[in-house]
Amino acid sequence: MCTECGSFRAGLFCPCPNCPGPTPKEAGQGFDFTDWHYSMERLSEFSTVIKALRSTKVESSERRLVLWRYIQRYYAESDGGEMDAMAVERADRLLETINADRIHRRRVLWVRVQICLGVISITYCALRLLHFV
Repeated sequence: MCTECGSFRAGLFCPCPNCPGPTPKEAGQGFDFTDWHYSMERLSEFSTVIKALRSTKVESSERRLVLWRYIQRYYAESDGGEMDAMAVERADRLLETINADRIHRRRVLWVRVQICLGVISITYCALRLLHFV
């Protein structure tokens, strides 16, 4: 995933098709935002955060810090390193600006809907096997 514009790349060494940003390898990100480290659903959520941040004209360097803060805040992962108190406060204000709670709740709700649909589907199949349907 491109941390500049939020679009998905074909691979770690490929340039982004939508912006002239560096490849993750050139930017020193390695496998940070790839499906090696996160699920596609979570990457899609992060992409939504990046796109929302771009709409507020947040600089590229700050966008990455805010994304790490989002990950720390909602997933208790601290791979982004330590942030000083002022950076955390600024990142939290930006997350409020883009309504990060709503982005996260929508993602959680979607996962719950998928789980419910899966349970319904399994139940229906089991009932068919038992000739109740």
